[in-house]
Amino acid sequence: MPHMTPVKSSNIKAIGYDDETGAMHVTFKSGDTYAYAGVEKAIYLQAFDAASVGRFVASDVVAKFKARKLERQTSLALGAEGQ
Repeated sequence: MPHMTPVKSSNIKAIGYDDETGAMHVTFKSGDTYAYAGVEKAIYLQAFDAASVGRFVASDVVAKFKARKLERQTSLALGAEGQ
């Protein structure tokens, strides 16, 4: 699991990028984390500059890339800073 960076969003808690697999990880406020395969790092970085991180992730990541739901315990990489 990559380092997860907390974001300001009503729906998303944090995002991260795995350079080895090319997957963008998204942890939602629900606590569920998904890995989106094949996301270019540039798209991941654009999320930080989006007017709405949630809308950007929904339209540019969720709608376009295949996701794999990760086990909840793997979300612990957020640590105290993501709570």
